Amino acid sequence: MAISSPFNLVLYILFCSLFNNAAGQTNNYCDGYLNVKTIKPCPNPESFDIQYEISKPITSVKLDFNAFKELGISNSLNLLLEIKNRYDNKRNCPYIQNVAGRVCCEGWSGTDCSIPVCDPECRNGGTCVAPNVCKCVGSWAGEQCQFKIGSNELVTCYKESFCKNEFTGNTYTSSYCCQKLNGTSYGTANMCAFCNQTYSISDSDPDFDTDIRFYEGSKNNDLTFRTCVLWGLNHFRTFDGTQFEFGGECVNKLASGKTWQINYQSLNCDNFSTCKKKLFIQFGLSTLTVVGKSITYKYGSNSTIQLDDDKPFSPTGTGINIQRRDSFTYLQYSDGVKIKWDDTMFVYITLDLSYRGKTSGLCGDFSIDTNDLLLPNGLKSEDSDEFGNDWRLDKGCKEYKSSGNPCDTIELKYQAKAQCDLLINPNGVFKYCLDAIQDETLFYRKCLQDYCYAAKKADSNAVNDALCSAFDAMSQECSDNFVNVLWRNKNRCPKSCPNGKVYDECATNCPLTCTNKNQDASSLCYDECTPGCVCPSGTYIDMGKNGTCVVEKECSCYYKGYYYEKNESITVDCNTCTCSEGSWNCTTNTCKRTCSVYGIGHYETFDGQEYYLKGENEYTLIEETDVNSNLIRVEYSNNFALTGIVNQNLRIFSLGSNVTINNGNIFLNGSLLDYSELPFNGYGSSFDIIQATSEFFIIRGYFNLIENF
Repeated sequence: MAISSPFNLVLYILFCSLFNNAAGQTNNYCDGYLNVKTIKPCPNPESFDIQYEISKPITSVKLDFNAFKELGISNSLNLLLEIKNRYDNKRNCPYIQNVAGRVCCEGWSGTDCSIPVCDPECRNGGTCVAPNVCKCVGSWAGEQCQFKIGSNELVTCYKESFCKNEFTGNTYTSSYCCQKLNGTSYGTANMCAFCNQTYSISDSDPDFDTDIRFYEGSKNNDLTFRTCVLWGLNHFRTFDGTQFEFGGECVNKLASGKTWQINYQSLNCDNFSTCKKKLFIQFGLSTLTVVGKSITYKYGSNSTIQLDDDKPFSPTGTGINIQRRDSFTYLQYSDGVKIKWDDTMFVYITLDLSYRGKTSGLCGDFSIDTNDLLLPNGLKSEDSDEFGNDWRLDKGCKEYKSSGNPCDTIELKYQAKAQCDLLINPNGVFKYCLDAIQDETLFYRKCLQDYCYAAKKADSNAVNDALCSAFDAMSQECSDNFVNVLWRNKNRCPKSCPNGKVYDECATNCPLTCTNKNQDASSLCYDECTPGCVCPSGTYIDMGKNGTCVVEKECSCYYKGYYYEKNESITVDCNTCTCSEGSWNCTTNTCKRTCSVYGIGHYETFDGQEYYLKGENEYTLIEETDVNSNLIRVEYSNNFALTGIVNQNLRIFSLGSNVTINNGNIFLNGSLLDYSELPFNGYGSSFDIIQATSEFFIIRGYFNLIENF
């Protein structure tokens, strides 16, 4: 085996030494693969393909996507920008490779592979004593100790037909017996049934299980953030990855910190077409109420205001920044909180690691623990109804009671599996994503439930809405793992876009326009990508043509509030500018400019900038940047601020001569000039002095300057 670097060599020897030393301690080792990490030059961003990289064979050297996630990079757009930046600056990228070695057999863990693993984990005080074998205590039974002894859900599992050769030690659900234990038959005191090939569509099919599912949300605990997700009518995934369903119409607490809290309420969520999530957000003295794009804002005792549906909002001194992008709205709070929601059912709450173990609510406690469903009293819950109802803010609101599994007939289950198969089909549109996400069956299982719920309404639109919601949720998960899936088509949840745009599942939040096309995109982007309409590659948004996508040569140009078509010309000072490819091409004539001082402390610069300065000091209006030149310097003072009397003084210096104008008096090189001597034609000095009116003078010099005073 070739070792590519000293780092690889040390790591490989370490692994081999570890497992060879441990081999004598237990027999729970199997042939497998060890992760070897290394640093190498980054791939060429021009030819790099994320989907190809993910689909490489398991033993190939691949880009280490988790290492980029640890840096806070969360979508393909920013990943590609990071790779390009490293490539251009000759910085290396992290890689990972699986090499053959001795690893813990399935069902075992620990440094010496002696710790049994039960998946799903044991509940109610049960202990994992062997792979997927829980030893229950008290009155609990079942493969997870999840049912009371004597429950109708439990059966005895047998290794042979006709209920012979019992699996001793526990009772189980029939699905666990037939699928996990590979039992042949199962029974109770009054019946015996056979496991068979069609069992996966039976009443106990785990794909249709509606119980809480506990699992390690991300095996990469080095991530700098965690996200809680709400989607569909009633689906939740906590910061730590626990999945559950909870409905109802009460206001419930989602998450909170010392200075903030986020609450939510489901509105009209008995149907996919009407369901919306209402958010109540408190950050310090700022309060926001949100339903889709509609946001009201209130600060302290100030009046409530309605925000514009399509404009950003960042109230001064609050740490809040709100951005709009197609159907999604983003809120970022300076204390490490981000919220993203769409117009209907999606809500994402992302916290940085400073909140680990410091939050509570339906989004869990962020403990990076398997079961993070803590009740307000600090106890852990095993029931989603109990958990959700305990986080009601109004205890007078009616408690929610789940209606059970909606897939309650064989026919419904077959239909649901046929419609939701797209999400797990290894040859389907999501095939590359299946290797990239943590739990590839999560959205499939939720899709089954949503389909059955909608199908019972006998409304084809409801079924379509349910499927589109499930596919969309899966697509969002894929985008968060760097894989963008083009899953929509004219027959499957189509999206139409105006002005020549196309729909993209990971559209940039900083689209290129005819105005900004030459700017660095990384300096403009918000750090998320969003499903939405974008211009096809090679075209730009032209706001001068109502946002239509155009090729560069057709771009219009912008100047002082107006748009101009290509080849149109305008006059700017003494130059002519012509619109070409969205930019102005101007002649380079040197133009005269005017700097003005008027009133008491009002200034306008050569470039047209205006400002106010009322002081008693002497100020330099003009001087050359070359300190050795004496061609021109102009000084000005007005002591109105001290005396309350307008007493202006203007002094002009040029080539050894100077003119001073003070309250109507003119001094040339210190000598007072009589008005009868005007116009003065500059004999023996650098100036011509002309009295233009009774109040204005013109001073002209070799510096080609005209001053009115």
